[in-house]
Amino acid sequence: MDIQSEGNLKPEEVAKTLRVRSIIVIVLLLVAVSAMFIFLRQADEGSLDTPFSGSVSASRGLSLADLKIASHMLISEWTEKDVMSNDTNSWTGSAGVISVKDDRIVLITNSHCLGLAELAVSDDMSEPDILAYDLVVEFASGKTASVLRFAEQDGELDIALLEVGARGLQEQVDYVILPSGKELSISEGADVVAVGAPHGLKNTHTFGKVSAVRNPEPGKKYRIYQTDAAINPGNSGGPLLVEAKGSYHWIGVNTFILGSDNLAFAIDAQDAMRSDYVWFTADPKGAQEAIKRFYRK
Repeated sequence: MDIQSEGNLKPEEVAKTLRVRSIIVIVLLLVAVSAMFIFLRQADEGSLDTPFSGSVSASRGLSLADLKIASHMLISEWTEKDVMSNDTNSWTGSAGVISVKDDRIVLITNSHCLGLAELAVSDDMSEPDILAYDLVVEFASGKTASVLRFAEQDGELDIALLEVGARGLQEQVDYVILPSGKELSISEGADVVAVGAPHGLKNTHTFGKVSAVRNPEPGKKYRIYQTDAAINPGNSGGPLLVEAKGSYHWIGVNTFILGSDNLAFAIDAQDAMRSDYVWFTADPKGAQEAIKRFYRK
């Protein structure tokens, strides 16, 4: 019955018609809200994204004083349920800020700093029953922020991203955005500095040279910078910066060392920037989803 004919209806019939229409509107609104919730949930868990294309500053380098707030410590811990006693693990790593957008800060680190490889095999008999999974960034200033989401690189790079809330954190006070060195030509002998938190010692700077620029080997898709700057456990995920005309520019993510002294390696920052990433919530459910996708192949 159309609206124009409502004038011929009895009052109780008009009221009934309006109630029916109100119910329909409410149902449609609930459907729309549910669809949006599902969409946002999928965006948090298992979504593919290239999150910082063009967002890293290339305008100016960092001063020597800026290096004190160029790297931050990642403090991590997980607990996995076991029959006899729960398994726990805690560790630290390093990370640098690459983007600030919409009241969120994105940092880059190594994938192995997420601790998921160890968590995936913590239960020999079945999938891990994760009771707790916590990632916290302690900024160079001493302020801390819980990681809201993390992302795994969708490929072979040992690279991950972290997302924290920006509230209460100030650029140039608590952190700096790593300035890209993509316009620079990097060659052997260039002066570099690795910044991080080896063994939990924040604001550690180790200076050295680029020992070799190792272009992608057959079957590989990324370049590696070899350096004699000292890198130790806890440095992983921190930035490698090159000195150019008195300022420092981000060129790599410190990743691993070999057994001998002065053999440290960093993944090219530009290869990390060009990558796609899959996002997960930084909680037991997100860790479980990441393990299923990347560690159960």
